[in-house]
Amino acid sequence: MIGRLRGQVAEIGEEEALIDVMGVGYLVRCGARTLSRLPELGGEVVVHVESQFGEQTGLRLYGFLSREERRAFVMLKDIQGVGPKAALAVLDVLAPP
Repeated sequence: MIGRLRGQVAEIGEEEALIDVMGVGYLVRCGARTLSRLPELGGEVVVHVESQFGEQTGLRLYGFLSREERRAFVMLKDIQGVGPKAALAVLDVLAPP
């Protein structure tokens, strides 16, 4: 699975960013706080990634600017009833220690 991406910010959307890694664009879902801290378009970025694969959704990448944020996301998702969208929302409000 994909654990980290280093490349250029190609696009920034409301819930995701497109990271260009040597000509391949990776669509990475991010929280609003992470998206607001990304460099400008064309800027170099390292994104720590949590990869998920679902039968209906396929491969989804969730991106964070630090390992601690990624780790907190994984811990939050492990709580029963907390999905990826809710975990990202929590991290938008509470930064990991």
